[in-house]
Amino acid sequence: MSKEPTYTSPSKARLADELSRLDKELISLLQKRSALLAEAQPQTAGKRPKDLDSDLEKTIWRVWESAISPAKRDTRLWRTLFTLVQELPPADTGLAEAVESSDKTQGFLLTPRAHMGDVAAQSPGSHDMACFNLALAVQSPSPFSLSGAVLNDHLVSLIKSLNQAGASLHWDDEGVHSRGPREQGFDGKIIYAGDSPLTLYLLLALALAEPGRCKFTGGTQLKLANLAPLIQLFPSLGTRLSQVIPGSRGIPARIEVSAVLPEEVRLPRDLPPLFACALALAAPSYPNGMTLSWEEDAPFADALAPVADLLTAWSLNAELSPTALSVSPGAPEPPENYRLPMDPRIGSWLLALPLVTGQKGKEQDAKAVIDGVWPRDLAPWSYLKNLLRAASLDVTPGADSAVSRFGTKADKGSLLLDSTAFPEYFPFTASLAAVLAMNGKRVRITPPSDTERGFAMELYERLGLTLTQEGESFTVVKSGQAPDTRKLTPWLSPGPAWTLAMALAAFRRPGMALANPGGVTELMPGFWTLYNALPEPPKGLGQSMGQARGSKKETSDDKPKPKGRRIRL
Repeated sequence: MSKEPTYTSPSKARLADELSRLDKELISLLQKRSALLAEAQPQTAGKRPKDLDSDLEKTIWRVWESAISPAKRDTRLWRTLFTLVQELPPADTGLAEAVESSDKTQGFLLTPRAHMGDVAAQSPGSHDMACFNLALAVQSPSPFSLSGAVLNDHLVSLIKSLNQAGASLHWDDEGVHSRGPREQGFDGKIIYAGDSPLTLYLLLALALAEPGRCKFTGGTQLKLANLAPLIQLFPSLGTRLSQVIPGSRGIPARIEVSAVLPEEVRLPRDLPPLFACALALAAPSYPNGMTLSWEEDAPFADALAPVADLLTAWSLNAELSPTALSVSPGAPEPPENYRLPMDPRIGSWLLALPLVTGQKGKEQDAKAVIDGVWPRDLAPWSYLKNLLRAASLDVTPGADSAVSRFGTKADKGSLLLDSTAFPEYFPFTASLAAVLAMNGKRVRITPPSDTERGFAMELYERLGLTLTQEGESFTVVKSGQAPDTRKLTPWLSPGPAWTLAMALAAFRRPGMALANPGGVTELMPGFWTLYNALPEPPKGLGQSMGQARGSKKETSDDKPKPKGRRIRL
């Protein structure tokens, strides 16, 4: 909450007091419960806590189940709540402290320099494309080195998980390195997949080539993931995928693989596009390769276009049409002088900076020169370029950098920043809309869900903005006097993308505070160093693989440690 509300109705005031009292008691009980669970989860120094004994977890769940069964409610919501409660860290007292001292301004203050002028920076390489390259590297008989990627938590998880499955990957200051082909290593293993859906998808797709059984575990986000579309698809791939815990939607999950794969598979519309990418990347290891086909209006062609280009770069035969991608079997060969494209989230954020960094009286002259490769015609880069153009910034990609500057004059009417095609970039869209609205523009946005709209409203409340519905879109409007930042409690950002959104808006509203600034390190460990060093941060910030974590060779029993974060349902 940003400020203490005033209730005109005595009954509402009493209700608020009673709910606040109950919530404080609930928080205290949850912390005591987490401390007891920690005693049942011994932790070895330097490694993540062991999973709770399955018999104990089943015993606890039966208590919940017996309490909710008489009401004949859908148990999935309760199972989700149970999973979240199980994942609460024992030492996290931040929530209780926030309840007890809601009038205090704490946290990480965002005070970027105003009117700093032109920006010259370097974008890290795309995280997804880095993962895609490693998936091909572990199938290749030749050594491979990848530079330009940021060693964030999810990339670390992928490296460690692949090593558990027989790969030989390690990193140093120069990048990530593969010594050669992965040995068969899924059968009989319990593999920790971290907390990234992409990591899990790549592991599952690679496992389809090996007969045997394997179990996957992971963090909270994967426990809450919906694997139903994969469960329905896998029988057509000669594999059975099932959840270990009855009633759950995500992991832990078990696969039983026959390795008898079809030459063609029809992708259902509700299949995550990232899993389609993983399937295409693993297809060279299948005996006959694989053709993926889909309905013409299904969301796979854009997602698979960068994958098809990458497969070709690795000397593989990949043919993409509007409704199919055919991948031939073969051993991938590493490309020469390969350069990762810019990370679309960080790169687009940097390219948006001219909206907020122009010098007084010369705002329209501001520009940003961002080192890195910006693909011209591939999604999501092409979509983000069009989004920035709608926000009055023209992006000009070059061989080694991209330049953004004011070009297109904004319409006198309302602007529409549409994120329907790429809902994962809605937080960025919302931040652009906020900046434009604070600059006096009339802007409409298209939240992909009520949840995302709620997150936008949380941020907008701190900026003195609100949303009004107009048909299927929402208009961002000023709500009057912006609240005093000194009286705002720190914002608990829903995720890294929303942290980036607040960081951009803070140029127009300095002094806001974040409760969880470390969450953005999931994308880029050195982001705040870059942020505070603008407009010309040192080149290569966050891109040295050993910079944040130290050079290290991974072994099969190294597992990433989970960390607490705000969970999105």
